[in-house]
Amino acid sequence: MPAVSVWNKCNNRCIMCTNGKEYSNGSSEQYTLKKQIEKMEKYLRGDRAVFYKGAEDPGYITLTGGEPTLHPDFLKLVCYYRRRCPGLEITLLTNGRTLEDKVFMQKYLSAAGTPARTIIPVHSSDPEEHDYVSGVKGSFVQTMRGLENLFAFAPADHKIGIRFIQHGTGKKRLERTLSMLLRKFPDTARYTVAIIHFEIEGCSLSNEKDIHISLKDSAKEVLEAKPLIDHFPNLFLYHYPLCVLDESLRCRAKITLPEEERVYPEEKCGICCRREDCLGLMIDYHRLFGDSELEPLKK
Repeated sequence: MPAVSVWNKCNNRCIMCTNGKEYSNGSSEQYTLKKQIEKMEKYLRGDRAVFYKGAEDPGYITLTGGEPTLHPDFLKLVCYYRRRCPGLEITLLTNGRTLEDKVFMQKYLSAAGTPARTIIPVHSSDPEEHDYVSGVKGSFVQTMRGLENLFAFAPADHKIGIRFIQHGTGKKRLERTLSMLLRKFPDTARYTVAIIHFEIEGCSLSNEKDIHISLKDSAKEVLEAKPLIDHFPNLFLYHYPLCVLDESLRCRAKITLPEEERVYPEEKCGICCRREDCLGLMIDYHRLFGDSELEPLKK
C-alpha cells in the first residue's frame, strides 16, 4: 500500500525537511477529503500510478505530509482508510504537536484501530535546540506532551516509533536525546527508535551547508552513543552504508529507500561482500560528495 501525502501544510518549519517551500506554499485543493478518497479508490481498483511512493508494497499504508493531523477532515480520513483497508497497518508520521490534545488523541486512536503505528520525531533533549531544528518556538513542549499522551493512552498493540534525524546541528545531540528518552520512556521494548542520516532534498538541500555532516562523521557520533544505543533493543539505523558503520552496529542498519533513490558505485560496491544487504549511497549524497567514504568489506 502507498505512502499517502495527506496534507501539504505543516505547523513546523524543520531545517532538514525533505519538502521544499513550494510544496507547503502551494494549494491544498488536491488534498480535500473527496480528492483523497477518489485517489485511494483508483488505487484499490488497480491504478498504482496514483501514488508516488510505496505503491507496490501491500503491507502498509503511511499517512504523511506536511503534517497529516492538520487536515480539516483528518479523523474522517483515518476512519475511511481503516474501513477500506481493514487488515493493513496504518502508520501516521506526525510531529506530535496536535496529539498534546488528549481528546483529539483518543479520537485518533479510536479511528485508527489496529494494526496501527504512530511515529514522532524528537530533535533534541534541549527545548531551544529542538525548537531551532523545528523552526517553531514551543514545539518541543507540545511534541513531548504528544509523546507522553501516546504512551499513556495507546493500547498495547498500537506501535510507537520515535525518529531522530542525524545532521550537523548541536554537539552530542544524539547522546543527549537518547539519554532523555531512557529517562522519560524507560520501557524501551515498548517502542522503536530510528536514527536517520538526513536526506538532501527540499529544505535540507537549501540548508545543507548549515546542517552538513559527512556519513563517516555521522557514523562516528552513532558509535560514540553505542553505550546508550545498547539499551534500546528496537533501535535501527537508516541511510547508512554498512562500511561506514562500526561492525558492532551493522546489524542495526536497514534499507528503507527505494532502489531509484540509492546507488552502488561499482568501483567500491562491486567488490564488497555485503552489497546485497547494504543501502549503498543515497543518490543525492553521491551526486554532491562522491564515494570516497566507502571502503569495500571483505567479510
